[in-house]
Amino acid sequence: MKSRLFVLLLTALFIVGNVFAGTPLEDELVLKGEFSQIGGRSVKPELPISATFEGNVLYVEFTTPVGNVDIAIKDATQNVVYT
Repeated sequence: MKSRLFVLLLTALFIVGNVFAGTPLEDELVLKGEFSQIGGRSVKPELPISATFEGNVLYVEFTTPVGNVDIAIKDATQNVVYT
C-alpha cells in the first residue's frame, strides 16, 4: 500500500512539473509584414510565422511552408539592427 501511494505521489509530482515547464522569460514578438497566397481572398491574411525570444535567443516558427523569407530586426526607433 505504501509503495502504491509513493508511486502515485511521484507520478503527480512529475505531472505538475511538466505543467509549469514554461519560462517567464519567453516573450511573444510583434510581427509586421505582408503575406499573400495565390487565390486567397482574405483582406488581411494572417502571417504563417510566429516568433518568440528567450534571453538573447530568437525562435522563429513557420506554421506553413512559405518559401523565402526576409527577416529584419529593428530597435525601438525602427533602426535596423540585424537583417
